[in-house]
Amino acid sequence: GQIGWRTGSRRLLLFSTDSGFHYAGDGKLGGILQANDGNCHLDSNGMYTDSSNKDYPSLSQIAVKAKENNVNLVFAVTDEQKDIYHKLIPLIAGSEIGVLDSDSQNIVKLVRDNYLAIISKVELIVENSDNMEVKIRTKCKGTIEKETNRCENLSLADQVVFSVTLGVKSCPPKGQEMKTIKIKPVGLHDTLTVNVRIKCQCDCDSDQKMMENKNHANCNGNGTFVCGMCVCNEPYFGVKCDCVKGEVTPPEKDRECIQDKSTTTLCNGRGECSCGRCLCRETQKGTNNYYTGKYCECDDTKCSYYGGLICGGLSRGQCICGVCNCNSGFTGDSCGCSTDKSPCMYNDLECNGAGVCECGKCKCTNPKYFGSHCQECEGCDQEKCRAHQGCALCNRVTPGVLTQEQCKTECPRTTAVNTIRKDTTRCETLDKEDCFVYFTYFYDADNNIRVEVQREPVCPTKPNVGAIVGGVLAAILLIGIGILIAWKVLITLKDRREYFAFLKSLENAKWETAYNPLYKPATSTFNNPTFGQKSHPVT
Repeated sequence: GQIGWRTGSRRLLLFSTDSGFHYAGDGKLGGILQANDGNCHLDSNGMYTDSSNKDYPSLSQIAVKAKENNVNLVFAVTDEQKDIYHKLIPLIAGSEIGVLDSDSQNIVKLVRDNYLAIISKVELIVENSDNMEVKIRTKCKGTIEKETNRCENLSLADQVVFSVTLGVKSCPPKGQEMKTIKIKPVGLHDTLTVNVRIKCQCDCDSDQKMMENKNHANCNGNGTFVCGMCVCNEPYFGVKCDCVKGEVTPPEKDRECIQDKSTTTLCNGRGECSCGRCLCRETQKGTNNYYTGKYCECDDTKCSYYGGLICGGLSRGQCICGVCNCNSGFTGDSCGCSTDKSPCMYNDLECNGAGVCECGKCKCTNPKYFGSHCQECEGCDQEKCRAHQGCALCNRVTPGVLTQEQCKTECPRTTAVNTIRKDTTRCETLDKEDCFVYFTYFYDADNNIRVEVQREPVCPTKPNVGAIVGGVLAAILLIGIGILIAWKVLITLKDRREYFAFLKSLENAKWETAYNPLYKPATSTFNNPTFGQKSHPVT
């Protein structure tokens, strides 16, 4: 509780060191004489506080505490120390060892590997079994049974079957004794408690009782009924002395009681073999519930429970060899599912026509639909609006898509209201007068669909054709006038710009003979030698 472990959790304790360990008694060298009490002495920070007051614990104390608290120890030690700690593995149940690198870089891998090794094995231990002979046979995986208390290399969902046989080595000093034996897997919370009453001297086997029970009816008159068992007369044998030697040998008849021929277990260890027939015992003494089957292989308590009863009780079904045989009207592994489909009905359809009813609940098969009754649909609002628009138009003065007779038969749940409700899907359609008819649909308490139509439709105002035509013509005229005005303005501006440029040229004109601003000079000049040596310009 102080560490914080949950009740049923797996508990892993990592001990990491590169050195040896102290023994109980080493504390005396430091003057600590008080023995370790095996209890938690932690401060608020979770640190041990009695290291200077109490001696080191002994190995037996550590082993006991690990077993009491279902703790798996992992020793992470260096290579130099592994031989020392390896000797602790047989002493502390559920412990493992891993070699730590000198720089400790493999600590995470070491913990992971050892944890996987711990959870992949199961080891059965027996407590308080002194003066008892305990034999454990195990089916690790498959059908082969071996004399071992340990299975390794297990995977999730692997089944391990342990068979434990108890015997008494010697009579207790007082002739009888009560013992409580605990059988448990290492590192797990589960425990099987067995109360054993050892009695070496019984009243039932006294000489007087032997005489009274000679040739008893429970033994078919062929043996003496001693302490609940038959001691058969020659040549009879069997649990009830109903077999005769010579006709068949006891080993031959015993083989008829073995289901798995690879083992020697009679009646799967759940009953007694009597002349080749298994007499199955109770699953738990005093319950009056017996194993069943030819080889007592059926455990009816293995059937699934429903409502706290096997197969839901006799009203729903009964358990036959570990499987529920359901009565009419019920189905499922535990007969917990009713075949009644009424809880799945929606709008008079099974699961709204978009799914199937399984165990009283709808399983939607149409991927577009969802909800408890497949009543919700993604992107289906418009489709449903179109489906109900015929009934919506039935309330109009102008007939809709349905005839009056069809409206009476197909739309009995369509009503006209002043204002349709706002918490549902709003639909609209047009009647023959091109007016908008608003309506909605919903399901009532009985899962029946209802349609509400807004009594007054919304009709658009008719357009004024004359105004529209006149407006269009006026617009065309105004646009034409505007274009002409714009064109005239542009031409006027251009002419004015050129006129003012001309006037400016006139003002700057100089008509002297030497220079005329309108005159362009020649680009080259040549002399004509035959024309009086005069030069003439050429342009």
